[in-house]
Amino acid sequence: MQKREEGIPFQKMCVLFRAGWNSNQLELVLAKRNIPFVKFGGKKFIETAHIKDLLSLLRLLVNPLDSVSWIRTLKLIPGIGNAKANSILDKIRKSSGSFEVLSEENGTTIDKYISPLYHLYQKYKETHSEVKKMVSEFIDYYRVLLEKITMIPNEDRKTWMRF
Repeated sequence: MQKREEGIPFQKMCVLFRAGWNSNQLELVLAKRNIPFVKFGGKKFIETAHIKDLLSLLRLLVNPLDSVSWIRTLKLIPGIGNAKANSILDKIRKSSGSFEVLSEENGTTIDKYISPLYHLYQKYKETHSEVKKMVSEFIDYYRVLLEKITMIPNEDRKTWMRF
């Protein structure tokens, strides 16, 4: 309610939950106060490739040693397959999750995608205060990768690019 009192309309707000059942209390309060809301979620939403990809990108800010997220993120980058992703992951583990490892990777194709990713992580690893801006910048980074990914059907890609 504090944000509403600050003049932010409900349509501009969102609340993210890891699991749908976590939102039950909030839904009850919103309904009781006659505050309109829309709930998106479910397995279909969270299981889509682009949602998993974006969550992996963001999850690394919170846990830079998340192997699953690293492998998923690194394999999105053209020129990185299983062997290279695992090699980078080993370096990340040895450095206790330092994003500096990314700055050491080179090669024209890899550097084109890793350098912007490294700068995003450097920018947001200390502060998560501007969540909307942060997510928007990660989506912009991901859009570039989407142009190289053929596994996502064009219709899904067009829908995702509208965000």
